[in-house]
Amino acid sequence: LLILHQLQHRDEKVDSLIKYLLCFHLWLFATCYFHLQFFAWLVPYIALCIKDDKRLVKLFAVQTVCFFVYVCQLGKVNTTFLLAPINPKFIITLTPPIAIMNKFFSAHKFIGIFRSILTAVSLWMIWIVFKAKENNE
Repeated sequence: LLILHQLQHRDEKVDSLIKYLLCFHLWLFATCYFHLQFFAWLVPYIALCIKDDKRLVKLFAVQTVCFFVYVCQLGKVNTTFLLAPINPKFIITLTPPIAIMNKFFSAHKFIGIFRSILTAVSLWMIWIVFKAKENNE
């Protein structure tokens, strides 16, 4: 649909298509259950759109923090084990972040808050990109 929209509007610039693809990926993050590697798909589009609006850098930093908190629900494999090459004997004995969170409050509620922030930031970024596109036309 994005490519057809691009063809219909006869926009010669690839930047417009990149912005549409960025918005599409942000919308997926905001509304769908996503797997961890999907976050890597977002990075190139953000990198290509940063030149037009520097606010995206700070918002992407917030997204990255929220994403790492969201990943904590998956246990040691996606958190502490990533650091195992540094010192395997020590790292493997570490308590997973979700267990530490559960000692103080409900980890799933805490992670849910960060998932909500991730959703809000994604929707805000879509608005910024479309508003900037609207101003450029």
